[in-house]
Amino acid sequence: MKTSKISSVHKNFSAFGGLIVLDNLIAKSSWKLELQDILPKQGSESSFRKFKNIVFGFAAGASCLDDLDMLKRDPVLEQKIGKSYSAKSCGDFLRAFSKTQCKELNQVLARQSFSYRQELFPESKSITLDIDSTKNRQYAQKMEGVCMSYQGYECLDSLHVFDEHGLPYWHDVRPGNTHTSSGCLETLHRIWSQLPKNSYYKKGHY
Repeated sequence: MKTSKISSVHKNFSAFGGLIVLDNLIAKSSWKLELQDILPKQGSESSFRKFKNIVFGFAAGASCLDDLDMLKRDPVLEQKIGKSYSAKSCGDFLRAFSKTQCKELNQVLARQSFSYRQELFPESKSITLDIDSTKNRQYAQKMEGVCMSYQGYECLDSLHVFDEHGLPYWHDVRPGNTHTSSGCLETLHRIWSQLPKNSYYKKGHY
C-alpha cells in the first residue's frame, strides 16, 4: 500500500500554471506569422506580446480589462511567460485597432478554425455555420457602444459564428440595439472567402 508524505518547500507556485501550456501551444501555432501585419504597431514594445497578454488574461478568468492586472501580481508566471502588461496598456492597445483590423483578425480566426476542422474531422464533406447574437448587459459607469436593447436594458451585442462542431469562425462586438441579421451577409462572405477553393466547398456543398 502506497503512502503519501507532505513536506514544505521554499518555492513560489502559481495558480495560473495552465497558461504555460497555452503559451507553448501558441508558440507552435502560426499566430505570430499571421498576425504580424494586422496588429497595431505601438512603439518599441511587441504588439504580439500584448495580444498574448490579453489572451492569457481572459483564459485565466478576467471578465474585463481591469482584471488583467492580476497577471502582473504573479511573479512566477512572469518568469515563465514573460512580461505582463497593465490594464491601461492593454486598453490603449485595443483602442488602437481599426475596424478593418478587427475584420482581418476574424478572417485569421476563420482560416485557423477551418484548418483545425480539417485535422479533427477529415471525413467531413459539408459545413454548417450557425450565426447567433447575445445581449451582454453592462453595469460599469464608463461604457462605450452601449445602447438600450429591445428587452429594456443597456447592453452590448456580440455576434458569433460557429460550425456544427463548435469551432468559432467569427466574433464581433456591436452596439446593444443591433439585430442579429445586421451585417450577416458580409460576415458570411468574409468567412467563405477564407476557405480553401480546392476543397469540396468549391462545389457549393454548404
